[in-house]
Amino acid sequence: MPKDRQANCKNDFFVASWSWEKALAPHVRKPDQPKISFGVVYVESPNYEAFARAFRQIRLLETLANHLSDRYAWRRPLGLQMKSCDGDPDAFWNMATRTITICYELAADFAELHRDYGGAN
Repeated sequence: MPKDRQANCKNDFFVASWSWEKALAPHVRKPDQPKISFGVVYVESPNYEAFARAFRQIRLLETLANHLSDRYAWRRPLGLQMKSCDGDPDAFWNMATRTITICYELAADFAELHRDYGGAN
């Protein structure tokens, strides 16, 4: 991170964190509100089979679904899926299917970032 950005980083984080908390506060689930279920799908992908297998084994989407269901009040059930996105490291919301998609390419991108910069000081 450039030196000139380092000085503002703490304040930028505070502002972003406060903004997210303010925006999400009305949607936090209260104890008397029901938990909404999430459908979970891991789409097979020959190019990312190691990621798909690892995420299924650690139950990544199921853990995320449980957290989202515990924490927030949802109007209707949602879907979570992991799949290959034609080479794009992405995650996105599809309003028509009410599904959050997390691309295997995003996981690969994070793995490369960690490999290339994770140990750097």
